[in-house]
Amino acid sequence: MSVESGGAPITVSISNLEPVVPGKNDSTKVLRGDFKDSIGTLLNIDGLDGIVKIKGDLHILLIKNLCKCQPV
Repeated sequence: MSVESGGAPITVSISNLEPVVPGKNDSTKVLRGDFKDSIGTLLNIDGLDGIVKIKGDLHILLIKNLCKCQPV
């Protein structure tokens, strides 16, 4: 993965990254499963599940399969 640091691109190995668990109303990316790589909004958390709105549809997904992301 490449990112910019003060204008200069740097490369970081995926093995050095750790996903951030999203909170309520966070922009969220799906890491695994049927909706992998989809981006939505985490509307609520119910135990181990998150209720995520993706393209207008609601989905119940495991929180461990989600990560917080910056809105594009």
